[in-house]
Amino acid sequence: MTFTKLAWISIPLAFWACTDSTSSEDSWNSAIHDINEGNYGTLIYERQALIDDIITQECKVYTTDSKVVFSAVTSSDITDPLTTFSEFDISERMKFREELYSTDPLYEDVLQELCSIIKESYSSLKNPHVICSDTAVVYAAESDIVKTLDEIKEYMNGACDNYVKQVLEGSYEKAQSCTVDYEGNIAHVNATYPNKGASVKATFLEGGTVLWEETYTGIDSDLFLQGCESHKDKENISDVLCEEGTLSYRETGIDLPFDKFISALKFTCYTLHRGLVPFEDMLFEE
Repeated sequence: MTFTKLAWISIPLAFWACTDSTSSEDSWNSAIHDINEGNYGTLIYERQALIDDIITQECKVYTTDSKVVFSAVTSSDITDPLTTFSEFDISERMKFREELYSTDPLYEDVLQELCSIIKESYSSLKNPHVICSDTAVVYAAESDIVKTLDEIKEYMNGACDNYVKQVLEGSYEKAQSCTVDYEGNIAHVNATYPNKGASVKATFLEGGTVLWEETYTGIDSDLFLQGCESHKDKENISDVLCEEGTLSYRETGIDLPFDKFISALKFTCYTLHRGLVPFEDMLFEE
């Protein structure tokens, strides 16, 4: 069963021209200091939503006479917060920087994937800087494209709207119910749809090993076999068995304590219930 990756929002690269130059490391470090000190300017827009008593999405947009800052936090009872800062500075040539930060292991894969994407995307931009760790991604670039402060404000306000909307309702069929129960080191996940469903048993062992037993109903047999095959030849998966709608296997390398493992299962249930991901995502191993 694939954990649903936690959402993050990033400003698209459409603002940026693809030119090369050199930059000052002092100005880069100064930009980080200013953002972290909270010198954001005047608050001009904010959105907040509490979703199913599980997730709080909050974002704010600030401005000065030459900067626009987007500040956002995703928080919940089941994860540590994910914090995002984005800044446009048009005091000279237009500069953009963004930080994403979380200490929660559930966000680690997301941050690592984002780091790879940003390193590739920003390599062709002007004065690119990318700094990555297990808990943060920080990146910046410059552009000769001219944007007015009002244009950037409107863009950031839209980003704030999208930040909240992205976890409100999805475009996929919604589960009628999805529950997570556990006793001892064994967890059960049950997802029910009108014409299909899944029942998952996960036995959590020491050393980051989980024994999975997943039973699917109402799905095409060919699709089930494709899902089964997606688990084979994976470095951290072994003992794969598929028979009559039931998939079982051993997975290693799950670097989470049991309470966070349960949190990840609950978050996956939440995304299925909201229609944020398709039911079939449960079956396939990325």
